[in-house]
Amino acid sequence: MESEASHQHPKHNKLTNHDSILTIPVLPAELVIEILSRLPVKSLLQFTCVSKSWLALISSPEFIKTHLSLSANNKDYTHHKVMMSSYSRLMSNVKACSLRSLFYDSITEAFDLDCPLISYARYMCDHVSFIGSVNGLICLLIQVNEYFIWNPSIRKYKKLPNTRVPMRVTYRSVSGFGYDELHDDYKVVVSFYSNSTNPDCEVMIYSLKSDSWRTRDNDGRELANGRGMFVNGKLHWTTTSDDYCFNHNSKNIISFDLADEKWGTVEEPCYGEVTHFLKVGVLNTDIREVI
Repeated sequence: MESEASHQHPKHNKLTNHDSILTIPVLPAELVIEILSRLPVKSLLQFTCVSKSWLALISSPEFIKTHLSLSANNKDYTHHKVMMSSYSRLMSNVKACSLRSLFYDSITEAFDLDCPLISYARYMCDHVSFIGSVNGLICLLIQVNEYFIWNPSIRKYKKLPNTRVPMRVTYRSVSGFGYDELHDDYKVVVSFYSNSTNPDCEVMIYSLKSDSWRTRDNDGRELANGRGMFVNGKLHWTTTSDDYCFNHNSKNIISFDLADEKWGTVEEPCYGEVTHFLKVGVLNTDIREVI
């Protein structure tokens, strides 16, 4: 006689809703931060949509500083770019190329950057001038008194308040842009000169933290045309003379410390009696002169 068990259907375990859900391992918060902080900005912008917690993390000042520090110290120059501006008959163009490609590839391709201020500059019948860049932020000038801080990574910009310096009496202006690490603030320094024969100067300093301009003494220094070079917390310009020629026995490089907002002088090496045309540049973390 067959057993009763032989006529029974085999039993199958039913899957519950809980069992059918794929279990995703939870990574430690420290590991998530470590991974995200090494990604390019474009990927981070996409990941802000993952969750509110990721949005809060990626937008936090602490994460931004960590990401910036890792990117800046990346010896492979993975995320570094060189930006260039050109204009012809008031038609501005802004291009960029990979710094890594520039160093290691035989051919480097430059591509157009989507700069929203170009259209505005064309509308104003002017071109876009680069004032300086630091920590991924770029300071731009349109006409003689409209300053902007632009972040090309997130495609956003901020128009700075008007300096309230009367443009009708301004002969020329000399500008610089840098970062005050002590006060965690970005600053724009502009020297306005009123005439060419006996130049009176008014120095204005913009603080991004306070979003305002204030006046500062220039200690009687006349700066040459050109943007200030930012290195080691200071902006640097050369002094000026007729035709912007410099005699190395008498001229110096002028510095402006963004933290204590004091002027200083950098003594130049002696090149002899020859008169040269000079420009100030930056090599690694040192200020350099280009003849």
